Amino acid sequence: MNRKILAIVLGVCAILTCGGIACAAALGWQLANNPDWRSAFEQFQGDMASMIELQQRVTQEYGAQAVSVNLMNSRVLVVTLINSPFSGLPDAEQRAKAREIAGFVNARFTGKSRIETIRISFAEQAQIGPVSTNQFRAYDIDVRDLR
Repeated sequence: MNRKILAIVLGVCAILTCGGIACAAALGWQLANNPDWRSAFEQFQGDMASMIELQQRVTQEYGAQAVSVNLMNSRVLVVTLINSPFSGLPDAEQRAKAREIAGFVNARFTGKSRIETIRISFAEQAQIGPVSTNQFRAYDIDVRDLR
């Protein structure tokens, strides 16, 4: 099968099964950068399964209203806790909590990508009538510092 057609077909499947463009973008990046498409797809599947499990475990462990887990270029794992109990902490305490969460995530990520950085983000979202507000702070933790 032509590689471009395969990328399109797999991208559509990713959108339908994962429910988002981010899935298709991640798969497209893997296919574009890995001539062995089967290996790329297996890596994608492993990463997605691990990210879904991480999302559930972080939500349970840290009590956020919602948790988003994304992978950027197979190197940066982004975990966003939305309306968590830690959103209002002072910067130093929030930074320490981000490092703790990064350690939790690093110990449990079973995907095939080699993660170099874990970005822990705290987002506060509120809606008052037609007006919505968002506050956001992110902390990048180098995986080598977690060992």
